[in-house]
Amino acid sequence: MYNTRFRSPTRLRSPMTKLFNLVFTVALKQEIPLEWLKQYHIPVFSIAAAKSGALKSLPLEEKRGVLFLITGVGTTKSQQAAQWIAEELNPLFTVNIGSAGATVDDKFQWVTPKWVCGEDLSQAHLEISPLPFQPENLIPFQGVLRSTLKPYIKAEQKLSSDFNFVDMEAHAQAVVFRDHHISFSCLKYVTDSCTHGSLENYNQALENMRESCKKLLDFIKIELQPLVSIIIPIHNRPDWIRETLQSVLTQSYLNKEIIIVDDGSDTPVAEVLQENVSAIRVLRFEKNKGVSAARNAGAAIAKGAWLAFLDSDDHWAAKKLAQQIDYLHQHPYLSALQCEEIWVRNGVRVNAHKHHQKKTGWIWHHCLQRCLITPSAILIKKSAYQELGGFDERMLACEDYDLWLRLSRHFPVGLSPYQGVIKHGGHEDQLSQRHRAMDRFRIYALIKSLNNEEDHACQLALHDILIKKITILILGARKRALNDEIRAYETLLKHIKAFHTKADTIELSLEKTQWLLTNSV
Repeated sequence: MYNTRFRSPTRLRSPMTKLFNLVFTVALKQEIPLEWLKQYHIPVFSIAAAKSGALKSLPLEEKRGVLFLITGVGTTKSQQAAQWIAEELNPLFTVNIGSAGATVDDKFQWVTPKWVCGEDLSQAHLEISPLPFQPENLIPFQGVLRSTLKPYIKAEQKLSSDFNFVDMEAHAQAVVFRDHHISFSCLKYVTDSCTHGSLENYNQALENMRESCKKLLDFIKIELQPLVSIIIPIHNRPDWIRETLQSVLTQSYLNKEIIIVDDGSDTPVAEVLQENVSAIRVLRFEKNKGVSAARNAGAAIAKGAWLAFLDSDDHWAAKKLAQQIDYLHQHPYLSALQCEEIWVRNGVRVNAHKHHQKKTGWIWHHCLQRCLITPSAILIKKSAYQELGGFDERMLACEDYDLWLRLSRHFPVGLSPYQGVIKHGGHEDQLSQRHRAMDRFRIYALIKSLNNEEDHACQLALHDILIKKITILILGARKRALNDEIRAYETLLKHIKAFHTKADTIELSLEKTQWLLTNSV
C-alpha cells in the first residue's frame, strides 16, 4: 500500500511556508469540488490572484497549511506556476491533482503513477515522492505518466507500451520541484481512454471526478475535538504512576480516554491508584510481556481515532494534548506529530543534545542515526498505527526506534513547538539501562527496513548506517574481549558489505539475526 519512493528535502524555509506546507496544483477549477473545499475553509486561488497578494489577507480559519492553486492548462503555465510556488511559498509538499487519460480502458478511478516523463520518452523518468496523507480510496502506486504538449489520441498516434497515463502538466512541475528539492506527488483521475468517443463524455467524467475527490480529500475534515486514547504501560513503578497519571487527568484537553496497561506488576496498579481507578481503563497482564506488548494491547482496545503514549516515568505539561490538536488543525494532512520536551536528569533540568533536536516533515534520513521521536511526545492516527503494525514485540529495547523508522519512511511527521513532555532520566529502572550494546536492537530494526526497502537510494542509506553501527559494536566487543560476539558481528558485517547494486540481494533473513535481540550470540 505504501509508496516507497522518497525524497528528503533540506533547505531554508521562507516565511510563507508557515501558512502553506501542502500545496495542490490544479489545471482547471472544474476538476475540484470548489464549494466543498470552501465549506471546510480550504483556500482555492488562481495563480494570478496568488501572485497579486491574495494569500496575505486570508481569514484565520483558512490558514490551515493547505492551499489549492489553479495553474491553467498547458506546459508553460504549469511550469511558471510551479516556479512561483517554489520560490515564493517554498512548501514542504506539493501534489498535482487532476484528470488524465489512460492507454487502456480503465476509466473513473484515481491513480498515483510511480513515474512521470516528458514528451521525449528517452528522458530519464522522475520518481514521484510519497503522498503526505493516506487516501482510503486510492489505487496503489503504479505505471508511468507521460506529459504531452497536446491531447493524445490512440487512433491518431502509435500506442506506446512505455507509458500508462497521459496529462499535460505533471512532468513540467516535477522538474521544477525536483530542482528546488520540494517533495512532489501526483493524484490523477482517469477520465477517458484517449479516444474521440471517450472525450465526448469528458464533462460527465469531471462530475464523477469532483464527487470522488471529496472522499480522496477526506483528511481535511479533522474533528474539532477528536477522541484521544492515552496509553500508559507500567511495570513496578508505584512511586511514578500517581504523578504521571495526574499530569494526564489535569490536561486542558477534555475529549480523552485513559488506558493503563499493567504489565505484570508485583502489586496490581489498580490497588496503587485506588481513588483514581474509576477515571481510567486498566488492562492487566499477569506476567510481564514487555512495553511493546503493553502498548499494542492498549491500542487494540482504544476507542479514539488518535493514540497518545506516555511512559510511566514521564509527565505531560497541562496543554500538551490541546496544543497538539491545535497544531493538527493547522496541518490536517498529518497522520502523526510530536511535540518538544523538557529533559530532567537526576532532578536537574538539562538541555537536549543538538544531535537529538527534533525535525519535521519527511524525517526518515534524520531518524537513521538515532531515535528522534519520543513515545511520550507522539500523537498518531490509530489507523496509521495499525497499518504500520504497531511496536515489534520481539524487541526488548529500541522498539520505538524501529517503529519510528517505519513511520517516518511512509508518513511526514509534524512537530508542535510546545514543550509538552517532561522526561526524567538517570534513574536505575530505565529500560535503556537494562541492556548492553543497545545498537544491537537498532541494527535489527535497520535490517528489517533493508529487507523491505525498494528504493535504491534508501537502500544505500541503510547500507551505510548499518556498516557504521556494526563497526562500532565490533570495536566495543574487542575492548571487552568478547570473542564470540566479535565473530558474529564480523560475519554480519560481511553480509552487509556484500550489498553493492540495486540488483543485489541480501541473504540475511530476520530469523538468522534473532541473536541480536538477546544478550548472547
